[in-house]
Amino acid sequence: MSLSCTLALSLSPPNPPSSRRSKVLLSWLVMLLGCLAPSHSSAHLRGRSYCTVSTVAGGIDVSVQVPVQHLVEPLGLAPDKLDDAAVLTVAPRLLQQLEEQVRATTPAGPCEVVSTGPRFEGQRERQAVVDLRFGCPPGPVTLSNRFRLNVDPYTETVCVIDGEAWVFSAGALERTVGTPPRLPELLLDFLKLGAQHVFAGIDHVLFVLSLLLGAASAAGGELGRGLRRVAWLITGFTLGHSVTLMVAALGLVEPDPRLTESLIALSIVVVAVHNILRENPGGRTLTSSAFGLVHGFGFASVLADIGLPARGAVPALLSFNVGIELAQLAIVGLFFPGLVWAGRRSWFRSRLLLPVSGLIAALALIWFVKRSFGLSGLAWLGE
Repeated sequence: MSLSCTLALSLSPPNPPSSRRSKVLLSWLVMLLGCLAPSHSSAHLRGRSYCTVSTVAGGIDVSVQVPVQHLVEPLGLAPDKLDDAAVLTVAPRLLQQLEEQVRATTPAGPCEVVSTGPRFEGQRERQAVVDLRFGCPPGPVTLSNRFRLNVDPYTETVCVIDGEAWVFSAGALERTVGTPPRLPELLLDFLKLGAQHVFAGIDHVLFVLSLLLGAASAAGGELGRGLRRVAWLITGFTLGHSVTLMVAALGLVEPDPRLTESLIALSIVVVAVHNILRENPGGRTLTSSAFGLVHGFGFASVLADIGLPARGAVPALLSFNVGIELAQLAIVGLFFPGLVWAGRRSWFRSRLLLPVSGLIAALALIWFVKRSFGLSGLAWLGE
């Protein structure tokens, strides 16, 4: 049964309304008989290849998967000596054919291709896999595929293009893929994502605010002195979360998200309680650095949900981190001058630092309990 028949049958509504049920059933049976009936193409079809196409920054990535036995004619291999080693001996010819017969272009010109492989997959039916990376000029990309059509006019290549099915064959040689993002656009998106995560994650905002309350108290109303303290605190926090963000986002470490989120809540409790217990809380650079390590895993969870791009993963990760830093600086600029001004007043500790720190500590303690034990109550207090 051809792929088009399979897709058509699978997309037939399973439970049509009663008024249409008989007509839909009759149409479905006709379609089924047509698919099962022998046809000229199915009688001569020798093989089917597969591919996966992904739009990435500056171009597209194409992974072509070909059953090894289908390489006999295009590469002149001996059918009785068909193994991985035999294919590797003619690998340069395989790469050349794919580069010549699988093309990508935009209105501004052809895309440049770099091929790697082959590598081999499968046990019962051995598959040779070749990766083609196309770097394209700006504009929508059109992908064309003529692989093996010169030796088999009935062959087809079944592809998944950005999640959608498509079949390349003699009657369908081209498909418009779309317009890939440029690297600057991608980096700007990740910068915005980093900033948005800080502002949307109230726990990160409250942690920074707790640090600022303590720094304002220790500054004694002097803005310059307070800014120096904040600079050390933010630097320590940045170094901490940058390290764990990178190792987690790159897959080097995969901590339990439940443990990470619980420790983030606990870090807020510790800093807020420290504000309450110490008359002039200061010297917390090491504390902010240590808790920054924990918060970095929390930041990495966002990237785990959306995934880093196939190309430009490291620049995207750095851009995401820059977005976090800009958001933190915005919080400092928004709150700290006012906190330093309030720190000069006699009522600062009794009317501002103690009640705000107490409220933050109580809220974060609730989060810690909920996250540690997986509780879902009191949803209005956040997660």
